[in-house]
Amino acid sequence: MTETMTEVATDVANGVANGVTEVASGVANGVTEVASGVANSVTEMASGVTNSVTEMASGVAEVASNVAETASNVATVVRHPLKSLVSKIWEKIQEELFPTSVKIILALGGIYVGYKTLRISWNVWSFLSETFISGYDLQKRYGYQSWALVTDATSPLGRAFAIELGRTGFHVILVGNNFNKLQEVNDALGRLRTKPLSRIIVADLSQAYNDEFIEKTFAEIRELDVSMVVNNFVNKINGDFAQFKDTEIRNAVILNNIVPALLVRYFANLMAKREKRSAMINVTALGTVKPSFSTALYGGSQQFVDIYSRAIVPRFSDKVDILTYKACFIDPSAENKVNIFSTTPQQTALACLDFVGRRSETYGYWKHRLLGPMYWNYPNFRRFSDWLMIKTSQEIKEKVQKPKKSNILKHNYQ
Repeated sequence: MTETMTEVATDVANGVANGVTEVASGVANGVTEVASGVANSVTEMASGVTNSVTEMASGVAEVASNVAETASNVATVVRHPLKSLVSKIWEKIQEELFPTSVKIILALGGIYVGYKTLRISWNVWSFLSETFISGYDLQKRYGYQSWALVTDATSPLGRAFAIELGRTGFHVILVGNNFNKLQEVNDALGRLRTKPLSRIIVADLSQAYNDEFIEKTFAEIRELDVSMVVNNFVNKINGDFAQFKDTEIRNAVILNNIVPALLVRYFANLMAKREKRSAMINVTALGTVKPSFSTALYGGSQQFVDIYSRAIVPRFSDKVDILTYKACFIDPSAENKVNIFSTTPQQTALACLDFVGRRSETYGYWKHRLLGPMYWNYPNFRRFSDWLMIKTSQEIKEKVQKPKKSNILKHNYQ
């Protein structure tokens, strides 16, 4: 029995010990959790306080910056009230107008650049096409075995036109005032492979001011089928205009003005009655581009032909191809020095015939079509080219006379 009571006491003691242990463990866990919660709460509160303080400091700094800027603006306005007002007005104008003005300027600039580009491209294309693409078949366009009339056929350019037209297949009418020289050109035509027919008309066209002179002079060829006229009869009078004689001035005006006008009127009316088209080449001079005292009478009279020839194009364009050729730098002598500007009469005649029906005016040979605009636009180039031509061409050198200095007339050479 004693043993039984001892076992019971032991069991009771063990149970109490286990209970006390569990209670102690639970109390310890509870205390730990409470302490952890308190620690977390304290940490969160400290973090919140720190963030709040930081935000408040940032706000204070921003407010201080705005206050400083405002103070600076106020100080500026106080120091420079007019400057500040003008500055604000200018800024407003820029905001309202600057974008629009920029757009307008860019648009106008684009239009100008586009126009210049198109114009340059067109000029380059025209030059290349006219240089490397052949012109019309003149016989086919104006009539096979028709006649071509060339005035001043004994001059180097007139002779070249006559021979090239005969070589093309036209019969040729030679007009001049010297029968022997006309006969020489006629003989040259007879040696051509095409064997063209020819007529010679000896006429002093300085008498063209007389009534019905043109009709009487060309009455014998009225029945011929004249399809082309080369109006080449010009009086190349150079020198001091103040020293010219009355007869020289009168003949120059008659040959350079009256004769071309009468010839164009006479033959254009005849050509308008033909079934096929016709052509007319009116020879003027580069002197029509810019005036010069030494060529005052010649250049002035040739300018009349230039304007007259181009003005009548619309009137006869349905039946007649009218070409104005501005002659320049033609060196008739093969013995003269060669220069970069000059061409031979044969080159000039071929170039002009190549442009008939394609253009209403031309400078002729390809390099003259480059030089013509430069001669027009650049005075220094004009002076240099004139000097070079006189220097290298003996024939031109002998004809050119510089006017003497005068107290009455002061000359401006160009």
